[in-house]
Amino acid sequence: MRFIKADPEFREIYKTGRSTADRNIVLYASKSREHDDCAMGVSVGKKYGNSVKRHLFKRRFKEISRAEEPHLTDGIRLVVIARTGASNDFSELRNSFRKLAARLRIYDPGENRL
Repeated sequence: MRFIKADPEFREIYKTGRSTADRNIVLYASKSREHDDCAMGVSVGKKYGNSVKRHLFKRRFKEISRAEEPHLTDGIRLVVIARTGASNDFSELRNSFRKLAARLRIYDPGENRL
């Protein structure tokens, strides 16, 4: 899993991707044209909290992406946006991610590619 850091790539995913949301996160997904690997970017605004809280959210989503990568469709690019007031509980964030990815039809929990 590669991590997206460049603003133009974020903007392209916002423009071309599909999105869905729940009370914790907004998830954008777009098919990659160049790479077969998955890519993920995490965006956390200042309204979410101080820098410690924002970085904790990002670290948790990096770990979630590593754990869930075998279940994601190949060549997909994701952007996760933290909603103001979102939970910082790891299991709740993981369940939100799984539910939203399944809603976008990019997540197959039964398939294990390891």
